[in-house]
Amino acid sequence: FFRRELIFPFGFALFPLLPEWVSVFYFGSRKMPAGVQELSAADEEMWKQLEEDFYRISSNIFDFTFNQDSLAAKAHSYTLCYNLCSSGCGYKDLYRRVQKMVEEYLEEATQRRTGTGMLSTLVDQWQRHQLLILSSKLMFSFLDTSLKTFVPKFTAVRTDSVRAMLLTCFSTVVYGKVKRSFVEAMLAEIDRDREGAVDNCWAVKVGTSMLVEIALGDTKLYCEDFQKAFLEATRAYYRRACAEVLQQECGRWRFLEWAEQRLAEEARRAAQCLHSITAEPLQKVLEDVILKTHLPDLLVDTDFGFEALLVASKDKDLRRMFALC
Repeated sequence: FFRRELIFPFGFALFPLLPEWVSVFYFGSRKMPAGVQELSAADEEMWKQLEEDFYRISSNIFDFTFNQDSLAAKAHSYTLCYNLCSSGCGYKDLYRRVQKMVEEYLEEATQRRTGTGMLSTLVDQWQRHQLLILSSKLMFSFLDTSLKTFVPKFTAVRTDSVRAMLLTCFSTVVYGKVKRSFVEAMLAEIDRDREGAVDNCWAVKVGTSMLVEIALGDTKLYCEDFQKAFLEATRAYYRRACAEVLQQECGRWRFLEWAEQRLAEEARRAAQCLHSITAEPLQKVLEDVILKTHLPDLLVDTDFGFEALLVASKDKDLRRMFALC
């Protein structure tokens, strides 16, 4: 009733949704050949075409994501991927070839990377890579399906092997080489936001989400590479800031108001730009540096302490002191 020639042009969209017996009947046997290193002339030609499609899409990823030419190129890539998986190449060898191709592409993109700063250029490259992952989901969907069906070990930890491979490639090829300078740039951007030099930390938000995503959803990389350094930098920053405020004229009068504003700002920044697991340790650092270190002395100060505020009827400052304590 359904001819393979009629259904195959739409296979790139229908294959993951079809029952197993239907996909076997129309698209081939479950017994797909094992991966090999040597390719026939026909398979080598198909692989070259697949490489050309990949580089054509990736080189113009912002303009080539949702238009008609892009869909045609991705459908063509899907067909090549299906043919290679079903021929002498095999799905395991094709997976290795795609991985090597992605690594070489990222190496070239990193060498060509230009920009005004480390953070902005890496964020731009990460956004391009996210679009590449979106495109690859369609281009290599048959490879993903093959790995899930014929190689169960690929899905023991990863739900989407090609996506996980693309993320791991970015982590090792791009991030692994610049992580120290990247974290330093993130901390510098946060300090600029604290000083009012920038309106928001959008780049920091992208950077922190990137650290979690390239680790396949695990927050260990985020905690080890960024959060630890961020908390140490925050502690050092507020030690200096508290000393500067208290040394100013009328600094003791202003300290409670300043502390309240800073705590609110840091809570806002953590909610907007950082991972949710950072909120609790950040709050502890702020309480230790700002409140526990300075409030006990302020409470008993004869000129600016609790009794002085009570005598002077500073109701707002008294409410603030009660809230902070």
